[in-house]
Amino acid sequence: MLIASILIIGVTQIYIDNRRAYSFQQGQLESQENSRFVQLFLKDELSKTGYRRRPDIRLEDDPAFKAQSSFDCNFQKGQVITYTGGALCIRYQPRDTNERNCAGDVISDPSYDKPYTAGRINALIVEKISLSANGELLCNRQAVVDGVVDVMYEFGVSSRDTSRGVMSYTQSPGLNDVLVSVRYSVLSRSSGVRLRDVMDTNQALDTWKTLTGRSASAIKSLKSSDNGQIYQISQRSVMLRNLMP
Repeated sequence: MLIASILIIGVTQIYIDNRRAYSFQQGQLESQENSRFVQLFLKDELSKTGYRRRPDIRLEDDPAFKAQSSFDCNFQKGQVITYTGGALCIRYQPRDTNERNCAGDVISDPSYDKPYTAGRINALIVEKISLSANGELLCNRQAVVDGVVDVMYEFGVSSRDTSRGVMSYTQSPGLNDVLVSVRYSVLSRSSGVRLRDVMDTNQALDTWKTLTGRSASAIKSLKSSDNGQIYQISQRSVMLRNLMP
């Protein structure tokens, strides 16, 4: 009986260790997939920023991009990207009648059946990208992906008197800054809990603080919600290629 008990305990321990290793790997894969999806989503949507049907018309003179307020996003005349209150807002014209917005809705409009035509002036697509309190990346108030703890944007600015080259990056662009690039950092977290042997979160979140410059109170709030999940940090830059002179 003693030998049998020892064997049972050994087999049970092996099962527990294998199960823990499997759960850890699944949590790691989940964080990586969430991070990759967010990166691809932001890249695809930001690449549409400022797209217009008549590229021969200056953005400031295009009657389609007038002053506008939508989804609590306030755009000045000629402005196609803005960042307010933690939300990133962009707008662009539909490419064609099969264009979809971030919610997957088809912009079925016959006025866009021919290329390089203005189409209806009021048919701009506006997208508001934000983060919910429960870790969902939202676009126009609809969840796109979950498991996102924090997103930080930095904006490459230029001036109207220079080329489209990035002069500097800032987290708080001014009204007169010309935004030509967006650099975004994403902190994702697995849904599974108690996946780490060590429950200390300092390494991952202190790295996030160093990378993004988040305040000590913001990092403290992230640490308070930790329950042994797996973290993933990723970063990418996108030139806003549709913002032509």
